[in-house]
Amino acid sequence: MKHSYNEFQAEFKELDSNALIRCSFGVGLDLKQRQIDDVERFRSAISGLAAQVDLTGRSVLARGLEESIPFFRSAIGLVRRCIGNAAPSFLTTQLSLVVLATYMHSMRVQGSGKGSGG
Repeated sequence: MKHSYNEFQAEFKELDSNALIRCSFGVGLDLKQRQIDDVERFRSAISGLAAQVDLTGRSVLARGLEESIPFFRSAIGLVRRCIGNAAPSFLTTQLSLVVLATYMHSMRVQGSGKGSGG
């Protein structure tokens, strides 16, 4: 997750880590925002996920976090195409990126998220 944040931070200077964290755990691992907010519920959910592996033997936790990144990038790309390269700094709250990424994930919409070409 830190590697992904550093990549985003290099590209989008004013990115708040809170939005990426909420997106990664919400979109990638299907945790509800209440589960992310409550420390005990979060620990419990993560402990359960950390113990699970998928059919390929890969950690469900690692896979979920990794799979959320393209949708977050697509959400930023969409906002940039609409309001310019200064996005996401123009957003009142960057948590709106989580809503966009969640929608894009539910519709399986992915773009490059880079530049204005998508």
